[in-house]
Amino acid sequence: MLYHRFTNSSNVMSNWGHAMFAANRDAVENYGSKEFIFKSSRDNSKTIKSLKSLIIKTWKYDQKNGFTGDFGNGCTDDYYYNVKDNAVDAISIYNSFDPSSVVESADAWDSELYQWFWERIAEPNGIMAVTTQDGAIVFDADLIKEVC
Repeated sequence: MLYHRFTNSSNVMSNWGHAMFAANRDAVENYGSKEFIFKSSRDNSKTIKSLKSLIIKTWKYDQKNGFTGDFGNGCTDDYYYNVKDNAVDAISIYNSFDPSSVVESADAWDSELYQWFWERIAEPNGIMAVTTQDGAIVFDADLIKEVC
C-alpha cells in the first residue's frame, strides 16, 4: 500500500525520529510543498495488529516492573503512563497506537508514548515501519522516497 506525507522541510523525519504518513493523499496534501511516499510491504513493515499481543504483554510487564530508558526516565503523571494508579490499561495503550484517523489525531504517535514504542517494541525487534488503520509510521528514512 502507498502512504503519503507532505512537509515544507527537506528532512522527511520529524524531530522525534519518525515520519507519519496517511493512506489518503488528499487528507495531507495541504501540509507542505514537498511530497514523500512510503510503500509498505511484508518485508519493510509490520501491521500494528500483528504487534497487538507484544504491545499488551510489554506494557503490562512495564507497569508491573517499572518503565526504563528515555521513556521511563521521563515518566510523569501523564494520561498514558500514570503507573501508580494503572490509569491506562494495556488494551487502551494498544488502541492508542492504531488511531481511526492518523490525520485527525495520531494519538500515541504524537506523544511521549512514541518513545516507549521505539525502545520496547520497534528497536529491539528490528521494526522500521508500522502501518495503522489509515496510515504508517516510518523510523528509517531510507524506506521513504521523495516525489519529484
